[in-house]
Amino acid sequence: MIREYAAHDLSAIIDLIGRSVRELASRDYTSAQIAAWWPERPDVGAWERRLATGTTFVAVREGRVVGVLRMETSEHIDLLFVHPAFARQGVARALHDRAMRWAIDAGASRLTAHVSITARPFFDRMGFRVVTPQTVERHGVHLRNFRMTLDLIARSGAESDSSA
Repeated sequence: MIREYAAHDLSAIIDLIGRSVRELASRDYTSAQIAAWWPERPDVGAWERRLATGTTFVAVREGRVVGVLRMETSEHIDLLFVHPAFARQGVARALHDRAMRWAIDAGASRLTAHVSITARPFFDRMGFRVVTPQTVERHGVHLRNFRMTLDLIARSGAESDSSA
C-alpha cells in the first residue's frame, strides 16, 4: 500500500534511509562516501522538517514502512529509498508510479531527480534520461550522481497510444 507520510513514520523512515544507504549503496560508494552521505547520528529535527514539507509517499507492507519517496515540488523527486529487505520487489516502482500520477495531476510536465549511482538503473528503467553527471560534496567528501529528467507529456502520450 502507498499512502502519504504521517509524523509517526519519521523514525521508521530515518532507519530505512540509513539502512538503504549503508547496505545498498555501499557497492557503489566508498565507506568514507557512505559516512558523509549518512552520518552515524542523523539530525532527527532536520528530517522532521524536511518530511513535513513537500509531498512524501510511503510504501507499507504488513504494517511496516518499506519505502519512501519525497516530492520537493510537483516536478522534482527529492528522495527515493527502499528498505534493503524489500529491494527489487516492486516497492520503488509503486512509489514512482504513485508520485508520477500525483505530479501529472498537479500539472507537472516533467520529473527531475538527482540520482545516485546505485539508483540509476532503476531510473533508467522508468524512462528517465541523464541530463548531466555531477559531483556533489557532503562534509568535504565528493560523491558522484546524475541529474536526470523524465518528460511526462511524452510518456503520457505514449501510454495513451499503447492503450488504444
